[in-house]
Amino acid sequence: MTKSNDKKVPALRFKGFTDDWEQRKLEQLKLLKRMISLSIYPNFNDRIPIKFNLNSTWNKKKLKNITNYKNGTTHEQHQLLKGKFELINLNSISKEGRLKSSGKYINQQFPTLRKNDIVMILSDIAHGQLIGTSAVIPTNNKYILNQRVASLSPNENLNAVFISKYINLKQRYFKKMAAGMSQINLSKKDVEDFKLWVPNFKEQTKIANLLINFDLIEKNKNKKISYLLNLKKFLLQSLFL
Repeated sequence: MTKSNDKKVPALRFKGFTDDWEQRKLEQLKLLKRMISLSIYPNFNDRIPIKFNLNSTWNKKKLKNITNYKNGTTHEQHQLLKGKFELINLNSISKEGRLKSSGKYINQQFPTLRKNDIVMILSDIAHGQLIGTSAVIPTNNKYILNQRVASLSPNENLNAVFISKYINLKQRYFKKMAAGMSQINLSKKDVEDFKLWVPNFKEQTKIANLLINFDLIEKNKNKKISYLLNLKKFLLQSLFL
């Protein structure tokens, strides 16, 4: 092993065992993605961001002017561990803004979310990291909105991923607006009053695709790290029986 306690890699390694180095690469990738995101999306002042298209005009909008807001409703009495429709609840969105399974389903027919609807967390514990976090619905006729989660349906010529990434990068606004003590909540007005700069649809799509590619690279890196850690655990258990 190396003499320094700060280094988690041995001096001699088997070929392919690069898990700690892969973790470092992943952290560098996350930092790069954030730096690029901050360069693309403007702050709350009037600074225009880096442009993909120099001829594109960015206009300041409120969410209420470019999306249709809806609140979720309670479905606790219908919840199942398996079912036809998956509930979008407070456990459905990761702090990175990715949609994940809530593990809750219903069979009753209620209005379903549409592909490219944006879903947002409206409640969290005090100092929680999820308040205002959003994700994009990937398909039609599969998901139903539960209480304490909102949906935002973008108007025509608006890219849902562009808007969701913008929202997730500006979490400071939503944390500031959230009210409550042990539990904090966002109101419809808090959400709809959020201001953002919006370019034309073509430039929105270019920005969204760039950030989607970063997400895919990050996801693959996570899978590789998980595989290496599991393999190392298996080998260590086999060696020290």
